[in-house]
Amino acid sequence: MPVAAKENVSALQQQPDLVDFRRNFPPPTPMIKEALSRALTELQSSPKFVDDLRLPRFNGSDTDRVAGATWLEQRFKSRPSEDRIVLSNGTNSTALMLLAQIARPGGTLLTETLTYPAMKPLARLLGIQIHGVDMDGDGIRPDALADVAKQVGAGVLHCIPTFQNPTTAVMPTQRRQEIADVARKHDLQILEDDVYGILLEDGPAPLAAYAPERTWYMLGLSKSVSLQLRITYLLTPEGALPSQYFWPATMTTNWMPAPLPTEVATKWILDGTAARLLTSVREETAERQLLADESLRGVQFRTHAQCFHLWVDLPSGWSSDAFAERARRLGIAVSSTRSFAVYEASAPNKVRLGLGVPADRAVLKTSLDALRTLISDEPY
Repeated sequence: MPVAAKENVSALQQQPDLVDFRRNFPPPTPMIKEALSRALTELQSSPKFVDDLRLPRFNGSDTDRVAGATWLEQRFKSRPSEDRIVLSNGTNSTALMLLAQIARPGGTLLTETLTYPAMKPLARLLGIQIHGVDMDGDGIRPDALADVAKQVGAGVLHCIPTFQNPTTAVMPTQRRQEIADVARKHDLQILEDDVYGILLEDGPAPLAAYAPERTWYMLGLSKSVSLQLRITYLLTPEGALPSQYFWPATMTTNWMPAPLPTEVATKWILDGTAARLLTSVREETAERQLLADESLRGVQFRTHAQCFHLWVDLPSGWSSDAFAERARRLGIAVSSTRSFAVYEASAPNKVRLGLGVPADRAVLKTSLDALRTLISDEPY
């Protein structure tokens, strides 16, 4: 091992915590600390501040839903009706509530063959069968979706069309129309997770724009603005009654948004801070992508300049699990493919690297350099 590589490994192993590439959070930006401090100071000076935080927010105030419609307008290029917007404390909580009622225990859920890791335990928790749909470089294949829907009689599709997790695929416009057509033909409800969609400037419109009568569209803030804001705006299908799906569970679940993050989110969206923070996240992501290009030169991976995770190929001889274990010994945590694969036996020989968690670019570069060296090593 070269001297520089040994020094990198030694520095990493002396850190008290693992450098975490497993979690997929937006990178820290200089703006966030100041913006959060200013927001809390300004909110605290309001004479209604304590009263606003005293009671559960349930679906937020009228102003909160105005903010939600404002944020979603960026993706749809037209303003959705505020009556169709539900505020929740995150996409996981929203997905849990929806799957319990539109897939139902004993039902079937379709996802990408490589999917957001929370979907598998959510399905198990609810007693729902999960089936993977084959993908290509553009995401779910329409022909594969039609075949699986017909074979298993599924009623719900969950997918991430933009910066798919983990593959980073962006579904083209034509593909989105084709998926919507298949869903309509086979009467599939679509649970669209667009948590990364707003990171992509001038990206394709959401699936919900092509199948508004059957798509439950989720856009959160924690992956694009600030991890501290676990707020998700759900746009319900045209004609659906949000009260039918959420209000009965207000006494038994915790899907409702917490008052303080909701206050901050609404303030930031309406005064323009959220848009500025989004720009800063895009800019920091682009800088980290440049570091990744430099440190991982010669390594095959898929990503995008505005996406903060990489989908990395491993050389022949390495398994995803073995690589993750060796990386851990160096002081680095990475996500093996097992957590994403609906069918673990056919999981590809890759790892996902999230670029957002390392505290600064120096730690990021040292860690990526160490991973590049590890990829070049012989597995044992």
